[in-house]
Amino acid sequence: MVRFHGALAALAGGFSLVLLTFTISRNISSTPIRASVVLSSQEHPTLTRKCFLYNNVTAENVCCRMHQYKRDTDILRCIKRSNIEALASLRRNESGGERRKTPATISPDDRIWDRFSSEENVTQGHDVPDPRQKMCSLLQIRRVRRRAKSSTFPESNGTDDAQKSSDAAADLTAGRVDWALASPAPDLTGTAHWVLVGDSHLRYLFDVLIRRARGVGLQYRKKDSDEWLPAHLLLRGFRLNTTYEDFKARHLAVPFRVTFLWDPLLRRVPTLVKGWEEGRHSAPTLVILGSGLHWMLETESLYKESGPDAAMGVYSDHLHSLLHDLTRLANTVPTIFKLLDDVQTAHDNSQIHPQYNVENFDLFNRVSRNALAGTGVLVWDSGLPLAQAYTRECLATHVVTYPDYRWKCHDARHVGYILVEQYGDMIFNFACNKYMDLSSDFCL
Repeated sequence: MVRFHGALAALAGGFSLVLLTFTISRNISSTPIRASVVLSSQEHPTLTRKCFLYNNVTAENVCCRMHQYKRDTDILRCIKRSNIEALASLRRNESGGERRKTPATISPDDRIWDRFSSEENVTQGHDVPDPRQKMCSLLQIRRVRRRAKSSTFPESNGTDDAQKSSDAAADLTAGRVDWALASPAPDLTGTAHWVLVGDSHLRYLFDVLIRRARGVGLQYRKKDSDEWLPAHLLLRGFRLNTTYEDFKARHLAVPFRVTFLWDPLLRRVPTLVKGWEEGRHSAPTLVILGSGLHWMLETESLYKESGPDAAMGVYSDHLHSLLHDLTRLANTVPTIFKLLDDVQTAHDNSQIHPQYNVENFDLFNRVSRNALAGTGVLVWDSGLPLAQAYTRECLATHVVTYPDYRWKCHDARHVGYILVEQYGDMIFNFACNKYMDLSSDFCL
């Protein structure tokens, strides 16, 4: 009997040890370790897979903490502070030898910037004032200045300030006013301007970036239109349609623009860079590039005749022809190249489009990475394991969620927004964390 009880106690002890081990291991695996990861000059902790722990279609950063940019107030705070820093830098440069502005040469827009700057000294570390309230105030300033020159704002009829604010807010919401912070010239120095150049994968990212900044004052326009419209008119159907055109978005609460330029083969890059350098177009403060499937389609016949190396050589030659432009660009503004996601079409074994296969996708990404080495362009690969997990799930389940399209497994050439939202998190953490008064354990 004693022997039996001893064996039972040993068995119970062993079970407790196994349970304890399982509990500890589960806790360890669910809590990312802040790892010491050595990154190259072309890697950033929010953009490299080295810094993420992946679990199916989710990822946690093990190098640093990621801030959750779920509220438009966070994004507006980021943009406001980045603009103020840019303006301060400009003025420091001016005081270093260039002609300084006298009161007679300070523009109305500079005075508004001064107002932003003085408010920032008061509101550091606190919530950003309601964009609608701030813009109503600024619109009243602009309303007075432009009344004599423009019919945009009607003459005062003696109503009280509350009614004026209401009218200004209505004008703002309906998109009936020009950019209040940049009139008559729409390109303020220091304006945050994020530019995405590439194919539909970057258009998906454009959707997420502007959707996060949605609210009163967000407007958009197409390339062939001079009219700015409320952005909700675009966003309510943007995920349902396929379009091959340029889009611009701007926010009236702070000087912030996001531009998507349809360029699936990256052939517009030299012209774009030249235009930015010469000041003919609004210069970017962040550039994101991406390409892939369209290059494979462009070189399909060569792939069939001579194989993948010959076809990829055409893409490689084109990318090398851009290196001088990309190097100059990366020396001026942060420039990111998004590698090609694994998508379902790479697993089709198609005889019609044989170039769409996993090996060729990997080859495309290797060619891109090798060509960009030494340019200063940041290579973005932290989404690749997520795309692989998403594709495996789609091939097995064919899930579609409507209308958000977090899962859109019916689309063999794209990932769903369950991933693109995480891509947006990576970009916001890359671009904004340094302006958010975050502790040093965040991705800065």
